[in-house]
Amino acid sequence: MKLKTLLVAACAAIFFLAFSTFSHAQTCCKVPDSLKVVSVTDTSFKVSWYVPDSASCDSIIGGTIEWRKAGSTTWLSKTETYTAGHKITFTDTASDCTQYQWQVRNECKHGDSTYYSAYVGGTNFSTYCKATCCHEPDSLKVVSVTDTSFCVSWVVRDSLPCDSIAHGTIQYRVLNTIPWTTVAVTYSGRRGTINFCDTGSTCARYQWQVSNVCTYKDTTVNSVYVSGPTIFMLCPPKTFAVTAPAIHVYPNPTQSSITLSGTFESEDNSIVTITDVYGAKRLERSISGTGKSLNTNFNIATLPNGLYFITVIHGKAISKTTFLKGQ
Repeated sequence: MKLKTLLVAACAAIFFLAFSTFSHAQTCCKVPDSLKVVSVTDTSFKVSWYVPDSASCDSIIGGTIEWRKAGSTTWLSKTETYTAGHKITFTDTASDCTQYQWQVRNECKHGDSTYYSAYVGGTNFSTYCKATCCHEPDSLKVVSVTDTSFCVSWVVRDSLPCDSIAHGTIQYRVLNTIPWTTVAVTYSGRRGTINFCDTGSTCARYQWQVSNVCTYKDTTVNSVYVSGPTIFMLCPPKTFAVTAPAIHVYPNPTQSSITLSGTFESEDNSIVTITDVYGAKRLERSISGTGKSLNTNFNIATLPNGLYFITVIHGKAISKTTFLKGQ
């Protein structure tokens, strides 16, 4: 009985020693740390991690990195050879416009056995989309118009990660027509305000849109087109056979009011119209019983500062003048 007890105790000791050795080997292999996404492009990625010292194991002999498209159940993997106390960098190819998951584990040696740490997941990363690296123009505006020309502007933003913004393309056409007039506009840098002027048709309304053109490696990439506000070309005043007398406006410049005066060859009523530089009608007044003379006041205090055009129609005669609303 005593011998049996001794044998049981010896077996238990051997089992405990073996279990303790196995358990120690399983836990002495430390996990990687400081996982970091170093860089991404549309076709590749670079990640890194730090290998801590697993002193209680005999040595760290390498590790395994796995990565997969987010939502996929299949991992891609590679085994790397390295030692403890180093920063490891890993690079591989990838698909553009794709989000990836990745994880790393260390491989350790303890005696004649190989053990692995647990996997540690890194921060998900997304590869660039080549088709969308070229930012679209913004802040499109109409700068000025006449009856024969127009000027517009837009702002170019830096289009990283594209290599550069080569130039832009502006298209414009008469409203509700089909063919576009297309013009390439050269840029002097990766960012800034671009101004463009061209001729137009009298009294026409124009649609216009702008796209940036970027380079990415050996490829030309176009941004989406962005539409600007409608261009309203000015209309020249109608001409009549009757000689148009001069119309006087004072004070000019003015802040709050103006007085119009003039003398005509015939007795008739007058129509006075005030328009802005975009051709928009801001004030209009029909004046009866003016006879051959005109003398009337206008309150223009609510008009924005700027240049305005005055048109006076008296019977068959038409006269024009301008005034400046200032501070």
